[in-house]
Amino acid sequence: MTAFEATKTALWPGITLWQSHAITIAFCALLCFSLGATILRRRELRRGESERLFSSLFNSLMESLPATVVIFDNTGTIRRWNTNFLGYDPEEMVGQSIAKTAAPESLPAVQQAMKNAFELGPAEVEAVLLAKSGAKVPCILTGGRILFEGVPCILGIGIDISRRKRAEDELRLRTAALESAANATVITDTRGTTASRLSI
Repeated sequence: MTAFEATKTALWPGITLWQSHAITIAFCALLCFSLGATILRRRELRRGESERLFSSLFNSLMESLPATVVIFDNTGTIRRWNTNFLGYDPEEMVGQSIAKTAAPESLPAVQQAMKNAFELGPAEVEAVLLAKSGAKVPCILTGGRILFEGVPCILGIGIDISRRKRAEDELRLRTAALESAANATVITDTRGTTASRLSI
């Protein structure tokens, strides 16, 4: 007789064979349940640590990027926001509409890009964003669909292209000036006196 059977006989002297089997099964089930719960709890703790580490790394990455990084859901509500661009603090922006950052003239294009990103996949658009100071900042916006905290969202990145725009404007002005200069040529003598004027 095993120790378990001896204990059952001592505690329940009139126990039948079927009752003995039922107790054995219940004991094994309780043991399995306890072990399973312990294993699941350990996995949850490990997963919680992994998620906290990922969240910490993600936040560090978001804050270090020289661009606007934003996560918003399909209603346009901002869920995450970094502070490196446009001058808004995350506390000001989380819970607000992403449309708040788009200049009125760019809002239709931005909304269309958001719709495309949710329905078709990654989308890109050139738009003007509004900084907290009121300044208008030309940007390239790209976005792709992700699952964030169990909700379908868009991870959007806005890159300031102000320098590029200024360089393009300067190039256009120079090109126009050169084209204007090429249309007329003035010939002078050694003293700078105009000898003749040629039109080309």
